[in-house]
Amino acid sequence: MEQKKEMNPEKTETSNPVKQKKYKVDKKTAEAEFDRFVEAWDIDNDVTEMNEEDRTDFENHSRKIIRAIRKGLAEVSIEGDVIKYHLYKPVHNTEYLEFKIPTGEAWIAMDKYKEQKSIHKSNAFIASSTKKPVQIFTTMDGRDMKFAQAVAVLFLAS
Repeated sequence: MEQKKEMNPEKTETSNPVKQKKYKVDKKTAEAEFDRFVEAWDIDNDVTEMNEEDRTDFENHSRKIIRAIRKGLAEVSIEGDVIKYHLYKPVHNTEYLEFKIPTGEAWIAMDKYKEQKSIHKSNAFIASSTKKPVQIFTTMDGRDMKFAQAVAVLFLAS
């Protein structure tokens, strides 16, 4: 006599074993928060005026930020001038980063590194924008660095 296999209604043999994404913020709200950020930081978001490469880069980086907002990891202030990002893994007692509109100090921080040191330059820019020591970015989780790089690239490229 063959025993019947009990099926878990939430997981079937044909279900995807990868965890389903659970979003805390709906897409429309996340996009509105992103738009506030773009407006406040004076980031060019008119993709109709961009060449194909710039448009693709903009869309890729903006998607990372919108996805973080949807997951509840990132919040944009009402004015749009600050993005608070909660790290996946704390680094040196830092649990979140607050990205503020960069000042001239951010560009001066980048000048400390040679042209071939692009990661060092962008980390210096991010450190200046978050008022955190650049050293924390050397041990930061890669997922957190992707978000930080996306914010920096969008600002620098516009």
